[in-house]
Amino acid sequence: MKGNKAWIFVAHLGHLNGHDQLSALIDMVTGNSAKVLCVEEQYGIEEGKPADMVILDAVSDAQAVRLMSEKLFVIRKGKILSKTTPAKRIVTFGSAESEVDFKWNGL
Repeated sequence: MKGNKAWIFVAHLGHLNGHDQLSALIDMVTGNSAKVLCVEEQYGIEEGKPADMVILDAVSDAQAVRLMSEKLFVIRKGKILSKTTPAKRIVTFGSAESEVDFKWNGL
């Protein structure tokens, strides 16, 4: 799955399975897929491996799925391919404006 399609899939499965299974569901589209493809020796973040990764704007698996988090960095073979500056979100209530990020510390 490319791009955000993987997150839509995980979010859908999370809806069907529940909060406690989110980490396992994320593993389905990351580490476990490497096992299925028999490439786990070349996959992962350890010395001697290619350092391919995506860094999300989230502090937990649940938050990444709930917010469909932006990809802050996409890294391949240790080199940054793309960087994203998180969106600025402004909520207006009456005449007051506040910047929010919709992140919950508990997730």
